[in-house]
Amino acid sequence: MNIGYIASTIIAGIFLISLIALNLRVSQNSGEQTLYIMAKIQNELVVDMFKHDLRSMGYRIDSGSPIVAATTDSLKFQVHFEGNENPTEIGWKFDSDSGSSNANSNTRSLYRMVNGEEERISSVVSRFELEYLNADREVLNPVMIPVSQIHQIRLTLVTESTEGYGNEKFGRSFWTGELSPHNLN
Repeated sequence: MNIGYIASTIIAGIFLISLIALNLRVSQNSGEQTLYIMAKIQNELVVDMFKHDLRSMGYRIDSGSPIVAATTDSLKFQVHFEGNENPTEIGWKFDSDSGSSNANSNTRSLYRMVNGEEERISSVVSRFELEYLNADREVLNPVMIPVSQIHQIRLTLVTESTEGYGNEKFGRSFWTGELSPHNLN
């Protein structure tokens, strides 16, 4: 046997195994990034819709608070759009008790209501939490305090990918922010 031939075969085998391992790592990283980006895009879409609704909260509502109801996982408010005779009621509700039809059992549905008509906005939300702040930026309990004292709304939103990678790891995106609707101040 030729020692050079055996050494070349061993080196080629090690090189081939290294290339396969590198390819697997690149593929896994690519899959993880794809799931993360999908969760991030869903998060940004929901936040943009929520912000858009809150910007119009209370528009042309002259008497009382535009907020109809507020809990930690739902919000209903009024807005009077141009050309409409009656105010429009807009609501957001996180269904934390429902089961998930996705591979990711942490995800739940988020709904948006307009005058009672419900539309599912997203089915990849794992956390939708609302906190309400008064004019002094103190957190309020909406059950105990009149909704007229609410001046700011803090939203915490977590979205996750529906499919996982590896050992049930899911792409996740987190957003939190304080929103100050113009007509509440």
